[in-house]
Amino acid sequence: MKKINVRSFWIKKKNIGFIKEHFISEPKRSEVLIKTVYSGISYGTERIVFTGSVPKNQIKMMKCPHQEGEFGSDVKYGYLNVGKVIKGSRKFKNKFVFTLFPHQDLFVLKEDDLVLIPKSIPKKRCLLIANMETALNAIWDTLPTSGDKAIVVGAGIVGFIVAYLLRSIKGMDVTIVDKDKTKKKYAKYFDINFSDKIKKSSKVDFIYECSGNPNILNRLPASLKEEGAICVLSWYGNQVSKMNLGEDFLSSNALFGMYYCNDLDNKLYFAEEGDCLCDNSQADNFGETGSCNLGSGIEYFLSQCETLVDYWPKWIYK
Repeated sequence: MKKINVRSFWIKKKNIGFIKEHFISEPKRSEVLIKTVYSGISYGTERIVFTGSVPKNQIKMMKCPHQEGEFGSDVKYGYLNVGKVIKGSRKFKNKFVFTLFPHQDLFVLKEDDLVLIPKSIPKKRCLLIANMETALNAIWDTLPTSGDKAIVVGAGIVGFIVAYLLRSIKGMDVTIVDKDKTKKKYAKYFDINFSDKIKKSSKVDFIYECSGNPNILNRLPASLKEEGAICVLSWYGNQVSKMNLGEDFLSSNALFGMYYCNDLDNKLYFAEEGDCLCDNSQADNFGETGSCNLGSGIEYFLSQCETLVDYWPKWIYK
């Protein structure tokens, strides 16, 4: 059988990356050959992998669907890929697809592992899909509603998407916080309030921690209203976070929850042509469980967003 020469990005144990050339087999029945168009870096998670900071007891959980190699040794890791099918069945050939494949120029996958990208969505923006899924589930888990106040800590990709979805709920007061003041212009573009610090007088219903900084956790309860909630979307790897759950934390009846998505392949789909998708009149439904399917929410966001995917140039390999 003919072999195909490919190039992929690997991590050499930790802190060293290299390009590896190797061969793969031609696609079999119900498989396709895909040429990468865009390969995205999940900044927080892949930094933890690159620096060798995956905790030993989380090695199994941290494996991505098409990973090769092992943590602590040479490993090929990644899960944000937009590509074009160049060989396969009529249903997929010459179509653009999203997959959870690592950084590689050509690769073979089963048809069941592909998500067809609707023509209405620019291809590069689909690199936001995994982050969007994380943000949507955090909103559904916390169920904010009209009249609530929220702070999003960390103006990274996930933080901005969370803030964007919260702002879509009519009547919510949303502020995104980041010490990097240069990110204010992106908040302005999305019409989101921005601050470079959490004000001492702030009292909110929800805090979404998306900064990746474990040292900030202990400062957050002081900004919660009674019966408020902290939702942590960051994953700190092997860093230890300390949080005071004594003193007035108990009497405040506050909630504290960790949220980390690692099951995208079992949840992701786009709505089919002709399905009812979210539009501006439905945007407030993001806060109601079951009111808007995951595929519709992702498609609505990706069709609206024009700058978020570009504001970290290093986030994308082309």
